[in-house]
Amino acid sequence: MKPRYKDLMYFLLLLFPALIYLFYFHSLILFLTCCLVLFEKVIFGRINLLPIGGIEFTSISIFLVTLKHGLVEGLFFVFFFVLSLPILINLLLEDRWVINPRFHPVTYGIGNLVDFACVVLISVLRFLKLDLFWSMLIFLLFKHGLNQKLSPSSKFLIEFPINLIFNLALIYYLKPFLVPYL
Repeated sequence: MKPRYKDLMYFLLLLFPALIYLFYFHSLILFLTCCLVLFEKVIFGRINLLPIGGIEFTSISIFLVTLKHGLVEGLFFVFFFVLSLPILINLLLEDRWVINPRFHPVTYGIGNLVDFACVVLISVLRFLKLDLFWSMLIFLLFKHGLNQKLSPSSKFLIEFPINLIFNLALIYYLKPFLVPYL
């Protein structure tokens, strides 16, 4: 079997359970968050030339999926849709359409462990039934604090306030549209 077809076969073997998972829950939130994660990790990562962060499609997706479906589904979502599937798609696409010089097709590390810890935190916040805005604030503070503690960044003082304000504003204004689906 040619290497390209072998990669495609592995991709389809990984995509098949993802589609079953997606259709099993019949969740608009799950479908939209999968699209957001793949957009950020596969498309936007290739073309993003801005060195500072802004909207966090992956973080918002993890937050919404775990709030909607709970701990186990949140952990599965992080492992499968945030970590595994984008890596496979990026490996299949190789270096096509890459404009961003910092783009790496395989992205795993401390941030993924932080994502798993965030799923546990969101599950606790879900149990406490806090308001969506306050849950997002606690989640973002925890995530960025843990990221900074585990892998310090010199841009933290610039990126964090921008990121926090932007993502909290997004949740605040989208709250009326999101709450019926959670």
